[in-house]
Amino acid sequence: MSVFIVSQVLVAFALIIEATAMQMKRKPHLLVLLSLSCLFNSFHYFLLEQATAGFIFLLSSVRFLVNLRWQNPRLAAAFLSISFGITVFTYTGLLSLLGLCATIFITLSGFCKDKTMRVLMIIGGTVWLVHNVILMSPIAIILELCFVVSGVIGFYRHYFLNSACPSKKT
Repeated sequence: MSVFIVSQVLVAFALIIEATAMQMKRKPHLLVLLSLSCLFNSFHYFLLEQATAGFIFLLSSVRFLVNLRWQNPRLAAAFLSISFGITVFTYTGLLSLLGLCATIFITLSGFCKDKTMRVLMIIGGTVWLVHNVILMSPIAIILELCFVVSGVIGFYRHYFLNSACPSKKT
């Protein structure tokens, strides 16, 4: 089996986990699933020789677990600084910059309340989508497309649908 096929299988696992994650109402469930998804996604990027994205996703996996317990802005600054350092040391061009940009939004999301968190994740996911289109990783493109669409649907369900029908619980 080729390295490319293995990378696509790994990101397919991430896709299944991530598609489920954004439908979770409870933030702890969402963060644990996103952490696991990031782990699979990081190995996918390493196999495609995308060190910046691989290390950023490894760091993101840890960050989502840290966010389960702590929301300190100093932690956000630390994670952003580490992401910047990763980008500097692994820089290969546009894809490195897109990875950094996406991780800025998603890192900040983990240190926000649920509604803002979801909006920032959607923005960050959109930047990762552009990254994956340029990289031409088909399952990763589908993953980020599903992540963004799922995030929008989850946002709608939890913040618009429930406000329109206050007696309806999801």
